[in-house]
Amino acid sequence: MCKTCEDTINKIWQNIAQGQTYRMPDLNRGATFRVIDVNKEWIKISTQTAQNILKLKNAFISTIHYLKENKHYKYNSCEIRSSNDRNLSGPLCQTSRDNNYNVCCINYILPILFCNNIVGIDGNRLNKPWLF
Repeated sequence: MCKTCEDTINKIWQNIAQGQTYRMPDLNRGATFRVIDVNKEWIKISTQTAQNILKLKNAFISTIHYLKENKHYKYNSCEIRSSNDRNLSGPLCQTSRDNNYNVCCINYILPILFCNNIVGIDGNRLNKPWLF
């Protein structure tokens, strides 16, 4: 990961606050989740079915680094391809989970990045993000 990506996340990290609600990227099935706690290295979220789900700051950094390094901008977006089964997940999902205790987290990271004007997301089927 690079300093630019780390600095980008450090700048927005202070904007993430307890009680904020986000919608997962898929427009057809996207559920909501809520931030329940934040510290300097992680956030905890709750969904309609689970609480205290930990998302590490390094997973956010690695996500934007992947998009940057692979030149995934507006006209070269990539598929999210998230899956709890690592063998079925795509490279973006794998990159973020590698920095989050091997737990799928991309569907929580992207909406926060979107709300902070770091990525765009096409939430129609194939669900494609890109770096602004």
